[in-house]
Amino acid sequence: MPKQKVQNLMKEDAPKRAGGGNFIVVHDEAVHADICADIINKFEEIPIIEMTELEGNKFMPVDESYNDKSHRYESKGKIHGNIYPGRFFDQIFDMVGFALPKGREFGNVNYVQIIKYNEGSHFPWHMDIADDNDSGTAILMLNDNFVGGELNVGGHRFTTKQGTVIGFNNSTRVLHCVEPLWKGSRYCLAIWFGLAENNQEE
Repeated sequence: MPKQKVQNLMKEDAPKRAGGGNFIVVHDEAVHADICADIINKFEEIPIIEMTELEGNKFMPVDESYNDKSHRYESKGKIHGNIYPGRFFDQIFDMVGFALPKGREFGNVNYVQIIKYNEGSHFPWHMDIADDNDSGTAILMLNDNFVGGELNVGGHRFTTKQGTVIGFNNSTRVLHCVEPLWKGSRYCLAIWFGLAENNQEE
């Protein structure tokens, strides 16, 4: 079983959801390096397509046939891979599902993305907007041979090893960022979750 640490998150007056406070779950080096490398290799095989940028930092494929098919696109020094249900989607959860956070905030999978950060790129402070029902986010670090690119969640900075999973709840209400990447390429798997149906707020 992966080693797990649970930390309370920052401010006492931070917004709460479904009766719980903010927390971070860390599974140190939970996923084997070979699995991480396999995910990266499969990600690199996904076609890169042209996207139209919409309001709210959202993107839509120019070729509508990719609306529900896995694809990659480039934006602001990063390569984003949107992973839709299918063979690769299923393989990801077969390989890493055991290491993902458990609990009502991580009940249903809303969205899956793999992101490659290139040198000089970052992700500024933000709150997630992938889905209005988002209740938790899990990040799997697929490599660690880079400099910079620390994940910062509500003021908690993480310099993580390959295979480490970091999960946090209230991701639509908690500020987080990826700091500038100074050297190398940084790969991560991001999964956004919604509350299990019987735990959703009225």
